[in-house]
This record gives sequence, structure tokens and C-alpha cells, in this order.
Amino acid sequence: MSRILLIEDNPADRRLIQEGLAEDRERQCMVTVAGNLAEAVDYLRQPAAFDLVLLDLNLPDSQGMETIDRVRVHANGLPVVVLTGMGDEEFGVDALKRGAQDYVVKGIPGFDHLPRTVRSRTWAVEAVCNLVANALKFTDGDEHPDIEIAPYESSGADGDPVGIVVRDRGPGIPPEQRERVFLLFQRGVASNVEGTGAGLAIVKEVAERHGGSAWVAPRAGGGSEFVITFGGPSRHLGEQAGDMCRTTKGDEQRERGDRP
Repeated sequence: MSRILLIEDNPADRRLIQEGLAEDRERQCMVTVAGNLAEAVDYLRQPAAFDLVLLDLNLPDSQGMETIDRVRVHANGLPVVVLTGMGDEEFGVDALKRGAQDYVVKGIPGFDHLPRTVRSRTWAVEAVCNLVANALKFTDGDEHPDIEIAPYESSGADGDPVGIVVRDRGPGIPPEQRERVFLLFQRGVASNVEGTGAGLAIVKEVAERHGGSAWVAPRAGGGSEFVITFGGPSRHLGEQAGDMCRTTKGDEQRERGDRP
């Protein structure tokens, strides 16, 4: 269930957007509507109430790009997707530069692209969780898990895919099985470990749907490194995952008294 805060004052546009979300048969959406910025801020003050914000920039109490800034102050890191009118695609690109995660054009019949926008973040989170679950699965029950989650950035240009890497200390995967483990219902090692063999296949599918890829390599000192990247219009998902990893690592270091 995706929980969406729709900030839109036009009743006709609200109806069209809600109908478009209802067409997504893969995932149910629970939509809360705010007709102005003040009402939206009250909703956003509720802890962990939403997964996504859909935002119209021209509201009775806030207009233009400033609306993005004011919403993001209260959004606590939630992805903000801007709603623009027909012919305002350039305006939508400017919104991305301002910190929005995506934009959609109102008035396109069926809003076919809107459900995909809602699903993207959920799929990305599921892929990361599958990688961590896979790492834990191959940890000896008597051992403390040695798992590291870190940002992944290629050494190429700014437009190259970005994502995360999950490192474990499991038995490792032989070179001839490193592609096979990403196939549905296939297991590379330790067939006695519980599971269906679908987790890594889902990771690869999510990566490819978002312009990226997934692969495994040996970890220095033993174990494996699983990488998932996001590219193109979905590159922001990888950037967000990387930022989350950096923040988590910094918090852990501060708790131990280490220097970041």
C-alpha cells in the first residue's frame, strides 16, 4: 500500500489524478488530499504518514518554485513529485533542479506514467531489502553479521548510473555462477539455506526497469559484493540510496565517537 499526499486545489485535476492512481492494479494507493499548503504542512507533521508527495505548484497560499522549497522543509526526505500543466515540461525540469524527484504532466489521458512514478521508490526499497536479506541468509548463526552497505558511484561522467553496494562475509560465489544467481529460482551456493531463489532475480529486474544493472563480485578478504545501480531518469533513486547510506554511516560513527 503506497500512502500518497496529493497537494492540489483544483477539484477536476484531483479527480483525474486519483483515477489515474486507481488504474495501478499492481499496487494499491491510499490518497490523502490537501487543497492548500497550510493543510499539507499539517498532514506532513504526522510522523511516517506518507511515502510520496504529489505537488501542484500553484496553490491558493503558495505559487511557483517556492512551493517546492516550502514543502521540502516539512517533507522529512519524502520524494516530491511535481504536477505541471501541458506545455510546462521545461518548468518541470526546473523543478528537478530545485529538489523535486520527478514531475508528471497533467492532462495526459490515463496518467499512464503516474503509477510508474509511485511504484519506482517502492521497488527500489524492495531491491535493497532483498540484497540485505540475502547477505544475512548466508551468515553463520553463531557469528555476528559482517555486512556493509555503502554508496556506489562509477568513476565516469555525472550521468553514469549510481546506486549502492552490499558487502557480506558469506561463502562467496564462484565466477561461473555469478550470472546464474540472478536468474529466477536459481541458487548459486548453499542449497540448504532457506529461500525460493527469487530475491536476486527481483533485484536485477528492478535495476533494469530503472536504467541500471545488478551484479556480484568477490569481496576483499572473503565474501561477496552485490551492486545495484539506477540510471537515466531514475538516477535520483540511486543518489537517494547513497545519501541514506552516508547518513547512516555518519550516525553510527558519531555513536561510537569516531570521526566521519
